[in-house]
Amino acid sequence: MDNQMKNIFKYALVLFIITAVTAALLAWVNMVTVDKIAQNAVLAENEALREVMTNAESFEPLDEASAKSYGAQAIYVAKDASGEATGLCVKMAQNGYGGEIVSVIGVDTEGIVTGVSIISHSETPGLGAKLVKEDFKGQFTGKGEVSVVKAGAKDDQVNAISGATRSSRALADSVNSAVSMLKQIKGEGIYIQ
Repeated sequence: MDNQMKNIFKYALVLFIITAVTAALLAWVNMVTVDKIAQNAVLAENEALREVMTNAESFEPLDEASAKSYGAQAIYVAKDASGEATGLCVKMAQNGYGGEIVSVIGVDTEGIVTGVSIISHSETPGLGAKLVKEDFKGQFTGKGEVSVVKAGAKDDQVNAISGATRSSRALADSVNSAVSMLKQIKGEGIYIQ
């Protein structure tokens, strides 16, 4: 019995050492990469802003509390070279089929979508992941609030991705929220006249 206890203790100690070394390595990798990951996220967001609002020279962020009060992760007032507001760029997170879909939506001062960019998603490859393709997300450009249909989209509609209606609706919900935010913010006359 005494020998059996020594073996159990020995195996437990080996397992503890392996776990401790693994945890230390993971902590070190996280420490080394956390800044680079944050930098890449900022670069991706800046690229998305320029993609969805090509006529803007600068993007002035609203404070985080204001953005959250409107239901967005971030809101930027897009401005032209003269400093005149040309619209909003809204960063949204909406749950799709596979998880959160993070997107940036550009909306001009008239409430028309100027572009949609997907920053990240966890949708099913080959189905919901098609939402990053231009033939799907491009359907939103030039429209205001939209609804999703399976086929035969009219003026205020977009065609869903076949087999990924939930993902399609999630992105449409983000777009509709961004258009609604523009109307609300414009109505308040604070950031956009």
